[in-house]
Amino acid sequence: MVTNPRISRTLWPLPGGVGSYLSSLVTFLEIVAGSESMDSAVASVLGHFSQVSSLKAARSYLHVVADLGLIEIDGYRVVLTEAGDEYLRTRDTSLVSQALTARIAGVNTILQILVSRPRRMGLIHAELQRSGFSSWRTDKQVRHRLRWLEEVGLVGKRGRGRPEYYLVER
Repeated sequence: MVTNPRISRTLWPLPGGVGSYLSSLVTFLEIVAGSESMDSAVASVLGHFSQVSSLKAARSYLHVVADLGLIEIDGYRVVLTEAGDEYLRTRDTSLVSQALTARIAGVNTILQILVSRPRRMGLIHAELQRSGFSSWRTDKQVRHRLRWLEEVGLVGKRGRGRPEYYLVER
């Protein structure tokens, strides 16, 4: 277990879109478990996800999984971490929740913002900018975090056009 994880300031979705992040994550972990190198993992990503059409995109998706601490990329080598192996075996979403809160900048701040009351994305973005994320000029990074938090069941959403996001009771 990593005691002092690297905190990533970026987070992207995985192929398949909203509602598919966790199943795509399992596929990435299965690909890495069956790969002997970064090149073979990238080739497998390109072969499995038709919407991934470039080597650069495939590598970027693998880096998302690495930022979550579920795989480790070391030059030409890519391997599952303990957490990645455990998630692959158990599908326990709390492992992904823990990865998001421990390794992705802004996630805990979003959760703290939502403690007091539900908010729309624009208001969450504005509060994040006041909390040290002023370089996030658009709401793209906020949107990606909220969607991941929805996927793991920490955040819910009400409404369609300009939805409100809220903490899910556990």
